[in-house]
Amino acid sequence: MCVGRSLDARNEEDIAALMREADAAAQLEVAVLNVGANVNFPLLDTSERVFRKVWELACYAGFMTAREAARQMLPRGRGCIFVTRATASMRGGSGWTLADLAARSGVSRALASKVERGEASPTAALLGRLSAAFGLTMSQFFARVEGGGDLVSRAADQPIWRDPASGFVRRSLSPPGSAPLELVWGEMPAGSRVSYPAASYHFIADQQIVVIEGRVSIEQGGVAHELEAGDCLRFGPPRDAEIRNSGDRVCRYLVAVLRVFRERASEPGPANAPDA
Repeated sequence: MCVGRSLDARNEEDIAALMREADAAAQLEVAVLNVGANVNFPLLDTSERVFRKVWELACYAGFMTAREAARQMLPRGRGCIFVTRATASMRGGSGWTLADLAARSGVSRALASKVERGEASPTAALLGRLSAAFGLTMSQFFARVEGGGDLVSRAADQPIWRDPASGFVRRSLSPPGSAPLELVWGEMPAGSRVSYPAASYHFIADQQIVVIEGRVSIEQGGVAHELEAGDCLRFGPPRDAEIRNSGDRVCRYLVAVLRVFRERASEPGPANAPDA
């Protein structure tokens, strides 16, 4: 059942009433906030009224939505709350329209819009295209979303993402920051595969993968490599690539990614592999 309802995301009573009504119709299991709040004015041209409106939509609405949803969920001890704005925020910060993002990433406007609105779950290949459009590796993209800047990345705080198409799980191990070296942990269910277009290889100077457990097949440019526990592969020049679990159990591996420095990112040069 789908029911539409208009409201002001900045109004406390509107948000509270929505959560009560939703929970009364069916137990509230998931709450998603995805309001638009992007403006791109220079500091001296930003009025108090504009700043306050953006703050109310981007911050205050998130606080109230999470609080009112939690009031319905906590008594039952379960539920999920999502705030989804990262791609739209980065696009707005760059001064791009949706058409600009589509042209730079090779992703259709319709699909990019669905991702921004939380109506579509991006696959690994799609995230690769979107992150490359912003001049970021996937690890950098996730770091922008998660924030942070500590020297230690605790296991409980490391960003985890699951590819909805394959079940592939990606964990960013390195503390977020500007250091060029990143470590990524990957887990692939038996028989799963993930494809990366060459466009997602940008801003990576070198990448190597070492298999911790299981088997993995990596094909790039028509050349296939079968890797087992302990094997290490350095990726080659940028070509479409496919990573496949060729074993009968979960495959776990570690990826070391050496990023190209941002000041060189716009220059032509060797971009060697997908940020798997």
